[in-house]
Amino acid sequence: VVSSAHMAREIFKTHDLVFSGRPVLYAAKKFSYNCSSISFAPYGEYWREVRKIAMLELLSAKRVQTFQAIRDDEVTLMVDSIAHSSNPINLSQLTLLLTNNVICRVAFGEKQSDHIDGKGNGKSKFHEILGETQDLLGGFSVADFFPWMEWFNKFNGLETRLEKNFRELDTFYDKVIEE
Repeated sequence: VVSSAHMAREIFKTHDLVFSGRPVLYAAKKFSYNCSSISFAPYGEYWREVRKIAMLELLSAKRVQTFQAIRDDEVTLMVDSIAHSSNPINLSQLTLLLTNNVICRVAFGEKQSDHIDGKGNGKSKFHEILGETQDLLGGFSVADFFPWMEWFNKFNGLETRLEKNFRELDTFYDKVIEE
């Protein structure tokens, strides 16, 4: 517990490298190919290089501006789907679908599903895989707290779910790369 301004300064200035890392989580290690993605890589030279590439190639102001038409198009489609729906709409689901469609169009050149119709449809197999991935990454794993108990995940079904989802996601990545 940081109890004073002096201690906060000490932590954030003097010992910042000690506190800048991330824990290695059981599911994240698998999904990020042994923590090699920008999201889960440990702080260090590799992470700084990957971050630099991401900032230059994906997140610079000029590059983000080139995606404006995609964002405008997807928001228009979302608003139209809401306007033409005679049934209740799940805005959380619709917002997640909008975000995923924008990201897919930017990353892959095409979206992976259409907007939700009045019946609540619109999810593709890809979105089901992403949903399961999010559940696994955000869920509880004994190994996250007690790494020596990783074996327990074989018995509680987590390892099976993780492997199945990883294979599905990997197959999707292979298709995208092949195209």
